[in-house]
Amino acid sequence: MKMQQLMKLCLLVVLGTVAMCVDDTELRIHSDSVLKTTSSHFLSMTIDSNVSQANWGNLDFRSKKLQVIAEALSPCYLRMGGNRADFLIFSINETETNEAQGVMYPDKSYQSMPQLNDFEYGKKRNYTNFTMTASMWDDINQFMTKVGWDFIFDFNVFLRRDGQWDPDNAKLLLKYTASKGYRLAGWELGNEPDDFHGYGFDISPVQLAKDYTTMHNLLKILPDYKNFQIMGPSVTQLLHVRSQIFFSDFLQNGGGSIVTAPTFHHYYVDGRIAAMGDFLSPYVLDGLAPEIITGNKIAAQYAPGKRVWIGETSSAWGGGAKGLSDRYVAGFMWLDKLGVAASQGIEVVIRQAFYGANYGLIDWQNLEPNPDYWLSVLYKKLVGSKVLQVETSDKTRHLRAYAHCSTDKFPAGSVTVYILNLWTTAANVTSSMFSNQDMQMFLLHSDGDLRSQDVYLNGKLLQMDGNSLPDLMIPTAVRAPVSWPAHTFGFLVLPNAKAQACM
Repeated sequence: MKMQQLMKLCLLVVLGTVAMCVDDTELRIHSDSVLKTTSSHFLSMTIDSNVSQANWGNLDFRSKKLQVIAEALSPCYLRMGGNRADFLIFSINETETNEAQGVMYPDKSYQSMPQLNDFEYGKKRNYTNFTMTASMWDDINQFMTKVGWDFIFDFNVFLRRDGQWDPDNAKLLLKYTASKGYRLAGWELGNEPDDFHGYGFDISPVQLAKDYTTMHNLLKILPDYKNFQIMGPSVTQLLHVRSQIFFSDFLQNGGGSIVTAPTFHHYYVDGRIAAMGDFLSPYVLDGLAPEIITGNKIAAQYAPGKRVWIGETSSAWGGGAKGLSDRYVAGFMWLDKLGVAASQGIEVVIRQAFYGANYGLIDWQNLEPNPDYWLSVLYKKLVGSKVLQVETSDKTRHLRAYAHCSTDKFPAGSVTVYILNLWTTAANVTSSMFSNQDMQMFLLHSDGDLRSQDVYLNGKLLQMDGNSLPDLMIPTAVRAPVSWPAHTFGFLVLPNAKAQACM
């Protein structure tokens, strides 16, 4: 037997003076049955409504480079929403402007909620209404068609009359959409309604459910309205009791019969104070699963048959952590989130954001791909929709592994395993499934600096050549046991696994 198969990898852990030895990690992959399934759009994207307020920022939807970048993520939903969605007013008039306290039209006043200048609250946000013009709506819808994405739009729930949502501006948008022949995939109403007290007022979950009914009836203006995805209530993290109550009350008071996808949002840490250690902490990463379990339990009770989505998510709230959320180290949170979500039955995970702030998949200035972009594209290429159960001998959760049937780019029966090594030393990874297997390794690693915006695939720096993406399907051939380098993540494809669940 080879010496490396007998080795134990010992790691000095700073826990007082305690030294800990880590055995080789054994993976038990249950390949005889499917644990869960995900949507073909499982890995999807957001763009914040504030990007439209900035006239799409540096985005040029007609740019060949941007189109190539986006096409590689298809199939994909793009959800346009976020806090600023509740200040967005659609206008056909290209020159129309908005006043801070509401928007005037010839036939009536759309009274928006008061602005925050009047409130003394710790989370106050000094937002004002803004206009999205018809030409801007044209731009993003034409881009969706060009790159093969499916568009989900979040209506402004702050347009209210007599305590109820006023749908007239939404009706204007829908009529224009129908006249242009645009086909959206879904709709949403409001953003994080359990947190509206941050603006100095509240909309109850019961009232929001009624507002969703109004929106649902309004959508009949469009063809194929029965096929729309309707997301909601899009509460903040379900670790908060108030968010759990809002989620539950919304679904059981009519919302559960309206939405096709009960949604909540998730972020691991506060971007203002996040440290690199947070991105490598099993404790932090393990915080997601309980929220999903809570969401699934509530949805099963009050929206039976509906699959929960994580409707907006990234590493750190508040726009991400500067110097971390767009760097290599962020991939540990992103890949682990995909693995946890898939294994817990989440149907779709919508990443904040494709563009913008510190957590964009592409740089907001030069539109170059950030590390999580390359990880996302590789995930799309390698990881199929059938999820397999995985157990690992590393009870510290520093070596984390997930498995799916591979995509149809590989022979029937193929399995893709994705692995994250949070240890500061390499780990030998073994599995009975690996025996006598020629495996394909797609290792994503940094240049040694976890804060780098550069990422390497099997030693090759990933970067665009003009408007062209590099070929990512060039693996390294490996056999068991697989030595997995410290502080790296990536994929193993077993094209000859002949897994029964994947045949």
